[in-house]
Amino acid sequence: YRPNVVFRDNRNQIWIGSGNGLYKLQNDEIITIDTTKAVNCITQDSRGTLWMDAGIGKLAKLEPGSSKLYYFDLPETKTVLGIIEDKDGILWISTNNKIKKNDVALNKIQIYTTSDGIAGNQFNINAFLKDNLGEFFFGGYSGITHFYPSDIQINSNNAPVVFTGLKLFNKHIGVN
Repeated sequence: YRPNVVFRDNRNQIWIGSGNGLYKLQNDEIITIDTTKAVNCITQDSRGTLWMDAGIGKLAKLEPGSSKLYYFDLPETKTVLGIIEDKDGILWISTNNKIKKNDVALNKIQIYTTSDGIAGNQFNINAFLKDNLGEFFFGGYSGITHFYPSDIQINSNNAPVVFTGLKLFNKHIGVN
């Protein structure tokens, strides 16, 4: 197997993600955890849970001390490329198709696209960073998207649709 990612967790355990699955280096021996999914990125949240790519449209979770992976569907996703946790425990995920804000506790996903101001909709494998000030960086094919998660606001204003005119075959038609 060829590693896609090597990750050291907060207990100094070494995890290896590859096209053939997830492995753990323990006492100079490689232990197989799962071989059903390719793993492209691994991160750890503030509770010690490992999060990783789990193949087509899946995010996987591994609780501390467990060897059982739990899977979550991500809409419009083939590959998870980067995962960062914000100060509220929300996962921000760069993918092959947009950035997803995933509140796992509430089972709620918000999708961000170029129309929301990100540099592009396609991101690169392991091109993600949370700096010391809490700013997030995601590298993609169209540049770097960077932001502070607390600055992101959801526009809950649903503007009414107002017809000011209607044309049919390039002729104005009255609207009642």
